[in-house]
Amino acid sequence: NSPDPLELIDRYGADALRYTMILLTPSGQDVLFSEKKCEVGRNFANKIWNASRLALSHMEGFDPAAVDWKALPLEDVDRWILSRLDETVESVTTNLDTFRYNEAARDLYEFAWGEFCDWYLEFAKRRFYAEPGPERSAAQAVTHEVLATLLHLLHPFQPFLTEELWSVLPGGSSDGAPLLIPP
Repeated sequence: NSPDPLELIDRYGADALRYTMILLTPSGQDVLFSEKKCEVGRNFANKIWNASRLALSHMEGFDPAAVDWKALPLEDVDRWILSRLDETVESVTTNLDTFRYNEAARDLYEFAWGEFCDWYLEFAKRRFYAEPGPERSAAQAVTHEVLATLLHLLHPFQPFLTEELWSVLPGGSSDGAPLLIPP
């Protein structure tokens, strides 16, 4: 007996249910479904939403097209999160290319929650609240880069959430183009 998916969507949201099902479904194995596990997907979607809103609240006047990466005074934490982002992109891409969707979902969860939200954004807050200048610009640029890339990576798993956030991200869909442009 399976629960009614429409009831689960009403309770947890479509993106949360989709993410949970992907995360819990290793290739070639049965799923031991528990509605309680849907809370993981819902909590993750809420975490991404709240972290994005925090980041976006400090992007006023930020233009990603004007970033001169060579001139930015990047701190060690900036270089760390960018290197972890590169590793996550590689891992997620490899997992998607080899149809290990649950592992890609897990990698995104670990990076987004454990590294970007819990660590990087906490370190960046000091610079977010600083006076406009190079340090604040560096935090904005790195946060924007990570968030934009994360939205692309998360899109197959949480399309409604990522499209909504993309629509308000500086440089995102200012021209109305969706996050994932159809072929």
